[in-house]
Amino acid sequence: MSALAALSLGLIFVGTRNEDVVTIIIETLQERPENQLNMTMARFFGVALGLLFLGKQESCEPTIDVINTMTHPISKFLNLFFFNEK
Repeated sequence: MSALAALSLGLIFVGTRNEDVVTIIIETLQERPENQLNMTMARFFGVALGLLFLGKQESCEPTIDVINTMTHPISKFLNLFFFNEK
């Protein structure tokens, strides 16, 4: 599953804001059909993004902007990892 792969990458690159990994996770979320994003495992994508930005909250604005453009309800869950009020 790609969600577990994303979680593994988040654990490997914790706190690094690795742009390649962030881009891959965001693109994967945007390409997934709605029924796959409704699965519980899809939440691991959010955990992975949260790990990548751990301690680097000041530099996560571009990622938050991309997440906010998503129409699926998972975007609200992803925003929780960035402590965003939107």
